[in-house]
Amino acid sequence: MVAPMEIFHNRLSEFMTKLSLVSTSDPKMHDMFWWAKDAVYQNRMNNVVMSTFYLIPSMFRIVGTILVLMQYHFLLVLLALLSILPSTIIRWIYEKKSVEVNMELSQKQRSLNYILSLLTQKEPICEMRTMGFGEHLSNKYFKKRTSVFKTEKHFAFNKEMRVFLCDLSKLLFYALSIVFCIRLLSNGQITIGIFGACLAAFLSMQNVALSFLSNMTNLRANCEYSDNYYRFFDLDQDSTYIDSLDEPLEYLQAKNLSFKFPTGNENVINNINLSIKRGEKIVIVGENGSGKTTLVKLLLGLYEPTNGEIIYNNHIANNLSKEDLFKQFSLSAQNFMRYNMTLKENIAIGDFANSDDENKLTNALKFADIEDIATNIGGLDQELGTSFGGIELSGGQWQKISIARAAFRNRAVMFLDEPTSALDPLIECEILERFIEMSKDKTTILISHRVGICRMADRIIVMRDGEIIEQGTHKDLLESVGEYTRIWNEQAKWYAQ
Repeated sequence: MVAPMEIFHNRLSEFMTKLSLVSTSDPKMHDMFWWAKDAVYQNRMNNVVMSTFYLIPSMFRIVGTILVLMQYHFLLVLLALLSILPSTIIRWIYEKKSVEVNMELSQKQRSLNYILSLLTQKEPICEMRTMGFGEHLSNKYFKKRTSVFKTEKHFAFNKEMRVFLCDLSKLLFYALSIVFCIRLLSNGQITIGIFGACLAAFLSMQNVALSFLSNMTNLRANCEYSDNYYRFFDLDQDSTYIDSLDEPLEYLQAKNLSFKFPTGNENVINNINLSIKRGEKIVIVGENGSGKTTLVKLLLGLYEPTNGEIIYNNHIANNLSKEDLFKQFSLSAQNFMRYNMTLKENIAIGDFANSDDENKLTNALKFADIEDIATNIGGLDQELGTSFGGIELSGGQWQKISIARAAFRNRAVMFLDEPTSALDPLIECEILERFIEMSKDKTTILISHRVGICRMADRIIVMRDGEIIEQGTHKDLLESVGEYTRIWNEQAKWYAQ
């Protein structure tokens, strides 16, 4: 039984959820994913099976036709096989080249899809029209599309010209078979009736043999395409675990922690040592590019260290089940997601088993100050986002929903990466204070460019160039007159009278 496309698609989707996050930073992974999707959507794996099935009856037809022709003369068999040899060789060569060309063009095809998405999605269209670069994007798209088209056209033309010449040679061999059969007829070796049968058998031999060899060529090409699908599963997944974290998380620790991306030459995080106890309120500050978000992703277990290790209680992170680990965390990310689903789903999606808990939903709405949003749009069951006819919200409102999502999940460790960057300063301070209040018995790790919240932290970590250069309380760091003092004074200028 041939497996339906959904099986291959589901396996691919499931694997993507387990793929190492670092792998997604490598453009080669995106190329491989493109090839794997092509294998699924073009039904390559099923085509391998079907081509194999077609070969079996073709073999019997070839054997039968050879036996018939042998009854007349063995040279007719030789001529028939020689007639399709050039065509078979050319098809064999160009099917292989076709796979190579498609793989070479995959990055350009991905780029075309990306530019097309910019030309058709609301957010980039807004900036594109305002800033007046729509024509540039259109020209860029058509220039790339023309380049791809020329490559494909050149390849197709060369292939079809050679196939045409090979088909001409097949006709020439057919003409030779006619001459040969006329000679047999004139010599009295065959009758006029058998003469017609010989030519029919010869033509049948050509077609059957060419069909068989074409199926062989297609089988080979589909095998190569299918190999792209299975090769994708050789990419690194999150580590398999040999340990589990069943107890509450009392502390987490980074030992000699370093990290660099697969495509990078230098460490983004360099030899960090850090210990965080349960219940601590940590704020990480530093300029853009200092490594704050990368450090948090390492502590979350989303990235695996290049060197060093992360320890949760007494467990090494790489040995732990990611599923067990993530159950400990709640996250509000800087690049928050806008799910085109209902408001209720947007809030409860991180703990959907409790999505019908009205008390939790109400508390999350109050916490993020979005009760008025829920009322104005018609309730929790209202679809959000315009993709499927829902209601669109402002950037600040979407971020409040992201905050509500983190509050609803409400885990032992709260990771907050610039959770209020799109909010007004007044509501930002109020919500951050709520986070601190809510997490009295929880561990909170907050990334912030604004240092005002630092006064409420148990400890402030100051980063620069992937390293921790200072840490301590707000008072201690101000007294030390270092990097934190500089950042504090620079921001204070905006509010000084």
